[in-house]
Amino acid sequence: MTICLGQTAEGELFFRHRDGSSQKAIPGRVHSAPLTQDRFYISAYGARMPAGVGLYDLDTGKSGYLGIQGEGNSIRLPSTDRTGRLLSYTLKDDLYLVDLARIR
Repeated sequence: MTICLGQTAEGELFFRHRDGSSQKAIPGRVHSAPLTQDRFYISAYGARMPAGVGLYDLDTGKSGYLGIQGEGNSIRLPSTDRTGRLLSYTLKDDLYLVDLARIR
């Protein structure tokens, strides 16, 4: 693991390299630790209640909505395999499997 997640005294989330370099603020609430592929994290977003789930890429600063919506005060999060390479979740009767190692 080369990336660490943390929080400032003001409550802002950030990531940085283990040596303390390259600190950057990150949006949302982090729900996957450790990071998958030392690059991605799963983030739930919404002001008061969870509205949806996204996959955030630390390398590019981009994120993508996974189609998972909040259900009142709760939200279902994707699962990762023990290697951190595969991300899986269901929407209705469909199973989604994302190979994070294939994302360039």
